[in-house]
Amino acid sequence: MTVRVTRRAYLLAFPAATAVLAACGPFGGDSAGAPTGPAALSGTIEHATSGGQQETDYLQHEAGLFRQQHPAVQIVDTRLGREPYLDKLVAGIASDSWPDVFWMNVTVGAYSYAARGWTHDITQLARRDRFDWSALHPLARNAVQRDGKTFAMTRNVNTGPTLLFWNRAHFDEAGVPPPTEKMALRDLASNLVRLSRPDEGRWGMEWGAFMSQWPVYASGGRLLNKDGTESLLTSSEVLDGLQYLHDLIHRYRAVPASGASPFNQGRAATWVIGSWAIGNLQQTADSGLRAEVMPAPNPRGLKLPQAGVAFYIIRKGSRNVDLAWAWVKHLMTLGAQVRFVQSNGLQAAVRQANFVPEVQQNPMLKLATDHLDRLDAGEVPKNGNTGETIAPDNPNSVWIQEIAPLRAGTRSVQETAAEMKRRMDLILKQPA
Repeated sequence: MTVRVTRRAYLLAFPAATAVLAACGPFGGDSAGAPTGPAALSGTIEHATSGGQQETDYLQHEAGLFRQQHPAVQIVDTRLGREPYLDKLVAGIASDSWPDVFWMNVTVGAYSYAARGWTHDITQLARRDRFDWSALHPLARNAVQRDGKTFAMTRNVNTGPTLLFWNRAHFDEAGVPPPTEKMALRDLASNLVRLSRPDEGRWGMEWGAFMSQWPVYASGGRLLNKDGTESLLTSSEVLDGLQYLHDLIHRYRAVPASGASPFNQGRAATWVIGSWAIGNLQQTADSGLRAEVMPAPNPRGLKLPQAGVAFYIIRKGSRNVDLAWAWVKHLMTLGAQVRFVQSNGLQAAVRQANFVPEVQQNPMLKLATDHLDRLDAGEVPKNGNTGETIAPDNPNSVWIQEIAPLRAGTRSVQETAAEMKRRMDLILKQPA
């Protein structure tokens, strides 16, 4: 497999328009400051990005600040592109040409990288530099530690309600009233049909993994019980939510059965997603869309929280571990974290204290962070949204994989729920 990426060295300081915050982080300052490990830093490392403009601008900004303290350093942006980001990483691993620092989230199997020895254990580095773990939220600390070792640094933890983005122009054109948080799901389905022109590639709602979970929760279903010890995937509420999803796709043709329906390109009237997509509003405004956002319709008045955890990982075999670690430390300072939130429109960073309580106690998230992904060498599953390779035994990964046949129409609602429950029960039986 040939991987084509773009590399750009961040050699110049970012323009001084953005103020550097002076608040103290775990290393006593906003930028990297004087190194507490090696006496001086020099050399080059590569940092993998998915190529989005916000991500690129943010890292260029931070690289400029970092180089003010370490002028003999180069941070090279290795742009792998958005899809399939993970497959490109795997290909780089096979050829020993992958970047020194990269990001990854729980859903696509960050723990499997640690299990396979692909991540650099930063336990001793953190101890040497007296890293103050108390500066991070417990969820952020616990997510990166396994068997007494630290395999990564938590880039961000995003929390908040499930959101509905909607394109006002589509609603006005079709004469459909705006959505409301308390509207019945059947009424929303009726409106989505009126908003859809499937033969023209225009849809009432964009497909996505979170869109596929939302009707289950909105129907009163839960994937696991409160303490995360039992799967509830064949309950009547879960079946109702899956049936609603099935009908939106195959009966009403309001959601595509395959391919994408990019909301940002004006081909879908609505999009269900988590709080990390708040920054999308600026992107849609830049493209001329009249996009608005609200909590996803939830007629039962239940809390529908979402949570995302992503990591900065230093690869095993990095050519310059000390430099990579210093760079990650800089990205973990309070100022860098605040700028990350501001640039990405995220609702919560790893240092923020007021996390939504129900997300802290979310058993799905706890299960994801407590269990290593058990990789089956004979199976290379794909993400139903992006086509990326993902680890098979992460609970969210189970959902993403097993919802794909229902979307394609090759498996019934009952068969989908039964297979999800079978696989989830296997995970629940594994020791933490």
